[in-house]
Formats: sequence, C-alpha cells, structure tokens
Amino acid sequence: MKNILCKLALIVTMICSSANASAALIVSLDIDGNTAYNPFTLISSASNTANITSFTFDLGSLGLVFDPETGGAFDNGNGVAFTPGSNTASITGLVTPYDVTDGATSFTQFFTDFNPGESFVWDIDVDFFTGKKRVDGDDLIGALLSISFDDGTTIDGVFQEIAGNADASGFVAVSFSNVNAVSEPAPIALLVLSLALMSLRGRRI
Repeated sequence: MKNILCKLALIVTMICSSANASAALIVSLDIDGNTAYNPFTLISSASNTANITSFTFDLGSLGLVFDPETGGAFDNGNGVAFTPGSNTASITGLVTPYDVTDGATSFTQFFTDFNPGESFVWDIDVDFFTGKKRVDGDDLIGALLSISFDDGTTIDGVFQEIAGNADASGFVAVSFSNVNAVSEPAPIALLVLSLALMSLRGRRI
C-alpha cells in the first residue's frame, strides 16, 4: 500500500506541476525613446523551460501605425522597415519572409529556434495615423503583445509605463494560457487520490 500511495502522490505532483509550468515562463520587452531610432528587444529568460515560437504585436486602438516605408501611403516622416538587429534573426531562427505591411496596426513573426536566454532585436518605425510624427516608447502604452511557446503556453500582456522613464514603456504579462494544461488540477488530483484511497480501504474491509 505504501508503494501505491507513493505513486499516487507522484501523479498528484505531476498534475499540479503541469498547471504551474506556464507561470515560470518569463519574457521582457521594453522600448525607450523614439521608435524611429531605438530598437525593440524581446528577451526570453534563461530560466524558461520552453522556446518562443511566435509573437504578435498589436497597436490596438492607439491611433498608431507601423511605418516601414519612406514615402508610403501612411508615411508621416522617414519610415524604417522591419529590420532584425545584429545576428539575432539567425540565432532565434526568425522565419522569412518577415515583411510588415505599411500602415498595419499589427504583425506576427515566427521562430524555429528562439531558446531560453536568447534575445531578438528589431527596428521598425511607428507613427501616428495623423498629426504628430514622432512616437516615443510612452506612446505605446496600451499596445498589446501575445507570445507563444512550443509547450502550448501563450502569454498575453500590455505595454505599461516604466517608473522614472518618461519616454519609455515595457511589456507586462496579464494572462497565461496553455492548450495542453489540465483544467482545475488541484481538485482533480485530490479526487483521484480520494477515490484510490477509498478503493484501497474497501479492499481491506
């Protein structure tokens, strides 16, 4: 009976651990200053247990657009195309083509080898749809970011202000989901354990 209880305890631990796995995934993304001259940097924590497979950057209803073309239809100044920085595209396995449509309010990029501890850096200009030309990091407060991992986890979050830095914003996760996660793991685990104990008790009687 002792061996059976040990096995049941292991099952309970595995079920609960699978539900908490997504909470261990950590990413960071900050933008500081003028988006036309300063890069975006997405960092996957070295402590993560899964690889990033894609991210979607959505400007939502902020009245902003991506401006990858100089003289394009939505040009409010000199555009800057989506350009991976240094050798981060090859390191993370950025999937090509990775063009961003002029005037788009969102885009998605895919990766084949974005491992924990690695960073992906890119440039792209962001402009207001009308009026003011320059967009700084703080203008992106409220923009949305969704990051997917190869273990089925998706982290959704929003850009928020960075205390003490007036022209910057940073990504803050607001929800975790996992298509492979077991729903309500603790109650299920306890139910399995209770039923097993009842069965063993019945055998002894």
